[in-house]
Amino acid sequence: MVKMICCKNGQFKIQQMTFMIAAVFLFFVLAGLFLLSVQFKNLRKQADVIARNQAMMVAEFLAESPEFRCGGSLGSYCIDTDKIIFMMNRESYKEFWPVAYIRVYKAYPQNTLACTRENYPDCGFFEIFNSGASSTTSTQSFVALCRKEKAEVVKDVCELGKFVIGYKLQ
Repeated sequence: MVKMICCKNGQFKIQQMTFMIAAVFLFFVLAGLFLLSVQFKNLRKQADVIARNQAMMVAEFLAESPEFRCGGSLGSYCIDTDKIIFMMNRESYKEFWPVAYIRVYKAYPQNTLACTRENYPDCGFFEIFNSGASSTTSTQSFVALCRKEKAEVVKDVCELGKFVIGYKLQ
């Protein structure tokens, strides 16, 4: 009888050790999952920061690109609205621009009417490109919006505008 009590006591210690090893293993699994969730949260924030930086670089590039830039001596950060009218809703640039949308707003007078070839220049904003992406945010910069008008002579008419680049949130 004494030997059975001794063996049962040993089995009990083995069971205790097994449960402790399982508990320690479970603790490390939960700690690992917590660390992974924190890392993925930081990864999403980093992806948003990268997308914002990319949108700002695209805005600088587009404001100075030949497709938008004013010719002549009007200087930098000048967008030719006559060119914008012909660039709107072009499918050929869909893969060229890595952004959600590109819009140009007139600063004054504020008008909510979207620009088309029919109502130009009496409109409020140009929607050059829109990918239709949801959950977006934007970055913006101020630019000069210039166009050619013909009175007695052809002259440049410039207004203050806002160049808005939208990017997708991750």
